[in-house]
Amino acid sequence: MNNRESPLFWSFSCGIWFQTRVRISYYFPLLVLLVCWRLKSVELGLIFSGILFLSVLAHEFGHIVAVRLTGGSGNDILMWPLGGLAFVQPFMSFKSRLLTPAGGPLVNLALCGITLPAVIHSGLLSKAIHPLEFP
Repeated sequence: MNNRESPLFWSFSCGIWFQTRVRISYYFPLLVLLVCWRLKSVELGLIFSGILFLSVLAHEFGHIVAVRLTGGSGNDILMWPLGGLAFVQPFMSFKSRLLTPAGGPLVNLALCGITLPAVIHSGLLSKAIHPLEFP
């Protein structure tokens, strides 16, 4: 069986964004339901899931942009309940092999920098950096 025929890759198309095919796993809506149930609020669960979706999508686009800037190729993103998967093929150079995996975490650092002033101003910084507590 081809890896892409595996039930782990079952997904539906979300369109083509910036010349990249974005697909969403059929299991992702189950994660949204679980988050809504866990937070005991549909509204809060949808907001949290939306922010999670957009931040993971931005992370994956970081990999896509990095691979394209260094001469490689990347045309597919799969949004999965445990994160995203960017299907990339880095160019055979040290620069491409270094920057392609770093592209996603660099986007995360940028997102942290953008949101840090709001978190500091809210007075919830200690709760926001606690890995096991939802502020």
